[in-house]
Amino acid sequence: MVLNVFIDPESLIPGAVQIDYRDLLDGSGMPRSISELSGILGNAGISRNDSVIVYSDDPFVATFVYLILDYLGQERIELLEDATEIKESEPTAKSPTDYTPAPKTDLIVNFESLDGDGTQVVDAKSSEEYSVESIPGSRKIPYDAVLDNGRIKGGAELEDLFTGIERDEPVAVYSDDAFHASAVWYALKREGYDPRIFAGDDWSTNLVNN
Repeated sequence: MVLNVFIDPESLIPGAVQIDYRDLLDGSGMPRSISELSGILGNAGISRNDSVIVYSDDPFVATFVYLILDYLGQERIELLEDATEIKESEPTAKSPTDYTPAPKTDLIVNFESLDGDGTQVVDAKSSEEYSVESIPGSRKIPYDAVLDNGRIKGGAELEDLFTGIERDEPVAVYSDDAFHASAVWYALKREGYDPRIFAGDDWSTNLVNN
């Protein structure tokens, strides 16, 4: 099924299920708890063993929702990066179901886990933000470097961008903006790396410790 995460529910792929991505966030802009996220997905008629294709007109929103679904253990997820059937239509209403998560708790890392455990650190902030503050030893890959005209770059371009990052060691991506970090995380994952997200204590509180 196609999961449309636009804010505007009137511009949809026909047959798509609609969830406003903002509903997945708590009042502070962090992801909701596992139980709340599971309830939202289940109410939309999505189960964990469904094949879900995520679509948004904003690539950062799409990769962020992909990240949340992957964390919850969604078995099959794809991004739809080029939709040609968008038109004015109503969201598809599916019968509510139970969403039973299988959280990948090692996908979210804290600062302590970055200290001396062999994890490679990628700073996904913009060049301007990177010059202000960065974790010592981190590799700079600005979030917009993985995009080409609003889409994730192809494999050859990403291979050059990720030169020097080892595939057999975990990679932790961080940024001041979780949406931007998720784009670099997704690009690494698509290219066969083992990426994690370093997103601070709030994510750990809502997700890992829930």
